[in-house]
Amino acid sequence: SYCVPMVSPPALQLRTLGRLTLLDEAGDEHRDLATRKRKLAMLTLLAVTKKPWTRDALLDLFWGEQDHARARHSLSDALSHLRRVLGPTALTHRRVEVELSDELPLTVDVLQLQEAARRQDWTTVVSLYHGPFFDGVFVGGSPRLEQWIDGERRRFEAFFTSAARFECDRLLQNDQGASCAELAERWLAVAPM
Repeated sequence: SYCVPMVSPPALQLRTLGRLTLLDEAGDEHRDLATRKRKLAMLTLLAVTKKPWTRDALLDLFWGEQDHARARHSLSDALSHLRRVLGPTALTHRRVEVELSDELPLTVDVLQLQEAARRQDWTTVVSLYHGPFFDGVFVGGSPRLEQWIDGERRRFEAFFTSAARFECDRLLQNDQGASCAELAERWLAVAPM
């Protein structure tokens, strides 16, 4: 009998530090989400939290100011669009909950940064930090979404500033003063006080 080989879907990268963007397997910006910040923000929420979200919670976070029927339509449209972009099995959803599939080949910069910080790999933390979480992106929807973004932004900035302190010490010990000065400028931009 003839077996069809399994083809794994292409790997995608979600960049949330600095400019929010989804990159395809070639490292190019995924055009289907480039101008759809609310859908990209929903993908980010699902990817960063790595947990199921109820449809009602997503409605509240992203369309809290719209009437209920319009908000439900917008959520259905967003989920359909994400399935088209990421693949038909990218989202697992039950009747009331939605989450990203564990099978989705997606790397997320903040999850990599968080793991590097856990390992105390300060060089990697510093190299992954390209700016604030959700920098310059305003999604609207609800204060709860803005609170989540602000909290995550502070958390990842704290990882970076801690890593910068250790990395500057390492660079100075290895007579790499110029590299330390460059990092210190980035560090001061994030934490001027």
